[in-house]
Amino acid sequence: MSGLTELLANFENTFKSNFHTCIPCKIEAVKDDRVDVRPVYQGVKIGNKRQIQIETGEEVIVEDYQLPLIINCPLVMLVSSVARITIPCEIGDSGLLIISERDINNWRDAKGDVLDSLRKFNINDGFFLPFINQKITDYSNSSIQIQYKSSKIELKDGDIEIGGNLKIDGDLEVSGDVTIGGISFLNHTHNVIAVGSPTGTPQ
Repeated sequence: MSGLTELLANFENTFKSNFHTCIPCKIEAVKDDRVDVRPVYQGVKIGNKRQIQIETGEEVIVEDYQLPLIINCPLVMLVSSVARITIPCEIGDSGLLIISERDINNWRDAKGDVLDSLRKFNINDGFFLPFINQKITDYSNSSIQIQYKSSKIELKDGDIEIGGNLKIDGDLEVSGDVTIGGISFLNHTHNVIAVGSPTGTPQ
């Protein structure tokens, strides 16, 4: 590699080392809707520690460097001014750190939308999108599933199934029949034991 080629290669590598877009991370701390995350992969740059073969087939000497812990990273959730779907996270959960093009400090801390920084594609300006990079064994292509630990809601074509205890704070309006323990609410009957006495159980 000529001197100029090596100089340009080092410049390109240095530039790319500080240019971040998206990287897998794991959660190290949970703070309500903010998390501290650490990149799964550490950085690699031209150096003198070990030899690797890059995508072009060329072998180069590189060295590793530590990427920082990113603190107070906002969680990516579906939230508007009137609605929200939140996801609880735990330490050790994995996901993607999505890097913003510009500094998000003022926006993140609700200090306004005026930009007072020249920072671009910095690893500290990230949003964390939680997801598990493992195959979901009971994944369904024919329904929408919402699950938290042992509770589950499954939306099928024409049916909704709920697994878990159900509490309703408000009125419940049902236009059709309700089946309770296999017995119809609208069409069930009772045995009359005697006039003035309680009826038998529904059947």
